[in-house]
Amino acid sequence: MSFSTRQPTGTWLLIAVTLVTLAYTATQHIRNNLLSYASFYPSPLNNPDGILGLSAVVVGTRNFKPQYHARGCNSSQLLTAVARAKIKPDGSSRTINDTVPGDEHNLSGFSFSYDLDGSPAPHLYTPEEACDLLNGFGGIIFVGDSFTRHMVNALFLLLSGRSGGAVLEQGGRCRGNALFDDRDAHCREDIVSDSTSMPNPICDGNIILKFRYGSQAHPDNPEWDRFLATVGSERRRLSPIFVSSVGLHFGLDAPTAVLGLVRPYITRFKNVFPRPVGLWMGVHAPASNKPEYYRVSQGPHAVQHYNQKVKATLDALSPGEFVETDGVMKMIDWYGATDGAESFDGTHYAYQVNMEKTLILLNLLDSIWGEAKDAGSLLSSI
Repeated sequence: MSFSTRQPTGTWLLIAVTLVTLAYTATQHIRNNLLSYASFYPSPLNNPDGILGLSAVVVGTRNFKPQYHARGCNSSQLLTAVARAKIKPDGSSRTINDTVPGDEHNLSGFSFSYDLDGSPAPHLYTPEEACDLLNGFGGIIFVGDSFTRHMVNALFLLLSGRSGGAVLEQGGRCRGNALFDDRDAHCREDIVSDSTSMPNPICDGNIILKFRYGSQAHPDNPEWDRFLATVGSERRRLSPIFVSSVGLHFGLDAPTAVLGLVRPYITRFKNVFPRPVGLWMGVHAPASNKPEYYRVSQGPHAVQHYNQKVKATLDALSPGEFVETDGVMKMIDWYGATDGAESFDGTHYAYQVNMEKTLILLNLLDSIWGEAKDAGSLLSSI
């Protein structure tokens, strides 16, 4: 008995129609994606030199003029100046001011604990100026540990103009230095880590600011895409800001940071347009009252060794400037600017240090914004 291997004509016809349909559907999907990309990411060709001179960092318009850009140093020089900073003998961060502030927050009387050698003094931003600056980017997300969370607390203080920052119930114990002292006040349980969850929106609701813990720092984590979705399609035309810092919770092991976070971040975002502004926060200096059982594993030598290893990797994988070159992520080295400051517990610092960090971050973003604008990457409207 023999069997025919020929398929019925109707079967071949069905297969052919299916393949044609799939091919057409795939083509339409690709076409629609390209059209979507073109409509949401129009090329901001303000640069007369055309696309080859365009920065991958894209920024939006501002109402205030730049406060730090073009004052004598660029963003790379500012990073170098911060890394060389040393607290002055009478620097404000050498002692913790226990005065409980009133309901309002402002920088009246604030002064930095250190000078920036070779660079202009940082600008002290008002809430309006800071909101205007951040409005020129596509949102800002912080991912890291308690050091990063304390920076977010300081930024909420500055943007809101309230001494309780992002605390849901204002006027209580959680204001001023209590926002940074995790020992007793437990204020972190009462603090919102997402600007969209605040009962009174900061910056008229125009700024998307989020904090997530370090376990979510990997760039392929869905949290990143959820953040971009929150930002919205129009603002996604601008470069978002990604601020990250981890270290102590995995023993200051540089390979873990490099292989698990730094390298994947650079790999994912080096060819993205618009490219995010990536900033790695170096681990700040341990204080003199660091508990004895941590003085080796988290002492000065361990911290500096970790910072040096991560920075060397960033310099190798992400060389050049943020604007007009392939710089994807840069490190802010806080060690010298915090060495000698008074700490609650030998590890965490109070309002003064965290506000200094936040103001340096804003001045750096101001420089990057100006450099992107000068390179022709200013998107005139969103």
